[in-house]
Amino acid sequence: MIETAGEPLTIYILNEHMAVERGGQRLSSYPDLISVLSLETGHAIAVEHTEVGQQVAILKVDYSRLPLASSSKDPIAYREVAELMGIALEIPTALGR
Repeated sequence: MIETAGEPLTIYILNEHMAVERGGQRLSSYPDLISVLSLETGHAIAVEHTEVGQQVAILKVDYSRLPLASSSKDPIAYREVAELMGIALEIPTALGR
């Protein structure tokens, strides 16, 4: 978990920030854009520099506002990623084939 100014968030990472939860409630997940920003500098924190206890802000951009690659619509990829991370991750209905 990464502590924020409020309740702790859980950020799921698999080469990028894949999902964010607070108290077991999903706040955002792929293919949303999830950026973790340092409260000290305002700079984005790369996945490899994300650490427990950092004071951060989360920036979320809904996938509907983003140009998406065709791979973001592959239901097999969602199943594989969900299995690797041990969380539910489903292709958004609006992207379904």
